[in-house]
Amino acid sequence: MDSQHSLPKYTLRNHTDPISALALYYPARDTVVPYLISADASGKIVIWDLITRRPVHTFASGVIKAQVISLQLLSNNLLSVLSKDHKLSIFHNKGDEIKSWDLVFHVPVNTLNFANCIVYHLDNEQLGLVCCNTQDSEAIDIYTFILNEQHSLKRQFNALNFFGSIKELITEREVNNKKLNFEKLGIVMKFTRDCESKVIFIGTESGLVLGFKIHDNISFSSKIINNRDFKENKPKSGLSKLLSADDQIPNAQRHFTNVIELVYVSDLHCPNPILDLEIKDNILLSCSTLKKIGSFCLKNISAQDSQTRMLDSYKFSTTDNNITLMREKNLKLSDNSFYEIPFSNVSHVQSTKDYILAADWKGETFVFSNQREISTLTPTILATFEKSRSSIPINESSKGNLQNVNSSSGPKKANKSKVRSIIALDSTTNSLDETLHSNLELMNKRRNVTKSMTPGQQRRLLKFAETSWCIIGYDDGCISLHDLNDTRAS
Repeated sequence: MDSQHSLPKYTLRNHTDPISALALYYPARDTVVPYLISADASGKIVIWDLITRRPVHTFASGVIKAQVISLQLLSNNLLSVLSKDHKLSIFHNKGDEIKSWDLVFHVPVNTLNFANCIVYHLDNEQLGLVCCNTQDSEAIDIYTFILNEQHSLKRQFNALNFFGSIKELITEREVNNKKLNFEKLGIVMKFTRDCESKVIFIGTESGLVLGFKIHDNISFSSKIINNRDFKENKPKSGLSKLLSADDQIPNAQRHFTNVIELVYVSDLHCPNPILDLEIKDNILLSCSTLKKIGSFCLKNISAQDSQTRMLDSYKFSTTDNNITLMREKNLKLSDNSFYEIPFSNVSHVQSTKDYILAADWKGETFVFSNQREISTLTPTILATFEKSRSSIPINESSKGNLQNVNSSSGPKKANKSKVRSIIALDSTTNSLDETLHSNLELMNKRRNVTKSMTPGQQRRLLKFAETSWCIIGYDDGCISLHDLNDTRAS
């Protein structure tokens, strides 16, 4: 695993607590270089200007008083913050003013297992929320709500658990010639959502990755409709009653509401818990404690929506709390491509169009080429990023200590800072020069610059935008920016 150890181009210092989440903020569609939003274990949130490398705003210190678990930009003026005090907070930015953020919605969310949550826009004024169930961390809840209406929260699906629907696919599986018997999915570890296909993915403690869609309305065509796929020992749901009423009706067209469709099941990482999921450019990346990074093309799922749905091609089931689940009868465990990597315990994974970034529990971040067409690939590590801790002991006593200053009775600390969050930033190549010069006045306003950019400022902006970056948040509160262009093989 020979690779070059690269030093960061820049280091951002403002946090005194461990970094816990990072996000990129684009105030407008024509923004060339985004702002960086960082959050730490105390609840402090900082917005950074990546060109000047200085903080421009700090907020939420009076609202969020616990570790921030995740940050999610919902639009150019909405920021979702999930914190360890079991609270989801949504902040709204007014106009072009970077420093103007108001709390517009908050709701209790189960965060006992440190899983993130997903907030997304629906077709109307409503937003959707997918999170861990309030009582059972192995199940999920799905809500809808309206911003600025604190009492608009409605639970659409309660305690949704997919195990009953997929146990026949996974109950017997062999790993290293040993049979694995699944009795449950385990707690939810990670959520992510593909905006194009609208598929929500869940990473579980058992190593399974599940993908599902929420159908408010769905239509089927069938020559013969029957209800054989429903469990006969349970009361009929609204869907099963409709199916019974239309039994033996030729060429029927039916429309149903509030159905969950399971579209993806992967056991690549079983039985090791999923640690991170990432979607970029129609590729789902997954990682765990194994020496593998899964890679799945989401275009295979998107193609299903263009096909006519035949009812007799689907299997239906009803959960204990009367949620209707459906999946194709021929749904099988996904045959994922994957990277065979020389290190384990991959806690974070990110990607650009050219690179895969993977960080492990030891504090190392590895860079290798992003190969779009793979089945099983052992990549070449191009670079390794790490941050060493200070080896000089610090004595905060004003009296000092002349004896045994280098001795320590306690356990030795790791010599590397732990990675708490990473984020990848692709270079901007599409008409960058034209965008830069045609929008200087607008960008100056958004970047709080009162006068036009000097030639030097323009060069720095252009140079930064032409570079792909790996941004790493560490447990000592520092944020390192690494130039990925420097990792290209000579």
